[in-house]
Amino acid sequence: ETQDALGNYSRARSALASLSGTGDEKELSLKLALHWMKDNNPDEALEELGKLKGRYPELAFFTGLAYYQKGDDAEALKYFSVENGEYADESDFFRALILWSTGLREEAKTVFSRLAGKDEFSAYRAVSLAPVDK
Repeated sequence: ETQDALGNYSRARSALASLSGTGDEKELSLKLALHWMKDNNPDEALEELGKLKGRYPELAFFTGLAYYQKGDDAEALKYFSVENGEYADESDFFRALILWSTGLREEAKTVFSRLAGKDEFSAYRAVSLAPVDK
C-alpha cells in the first residue's frame, strides 16, 4: 500500500506478487491489474485479468477499462455492456463516453442523463464532463 501511495507501482506489484497464493486470488489479481494500468501498461493488466476470466463476471468493468486505456474502444464497449451489478454505473459511464466519441450521441446522452440523476453517482457528476459538439 505504501509503494502504491508513493507512485512506485513496480515495487507495489512486486510486493503483491510475493503474496501470490497466500490470499484472495480475485483481490490480488485485481490489484496487480490496476497497478499495471496505473503504469500505463494495459496489456499486462489484461493478462492478469485473463487469469480470472469467467470466474468473476463483476470484473468485466476492469477488463473494459484496460481495453479503453489501450484505445480499443470496440472491445472495451463489449465489456462495459456486460450486465454488472457491482460496477454498473461505472460501466455505463465509460460506455457512454465511447458512444459519444463514436457519434452515437443520442444514446450517450440518455445514459449520461440517467447517471446524472442518481445520488450515489455524485462522484462522477462532480467531474464536469460536458461533451463538446464537434
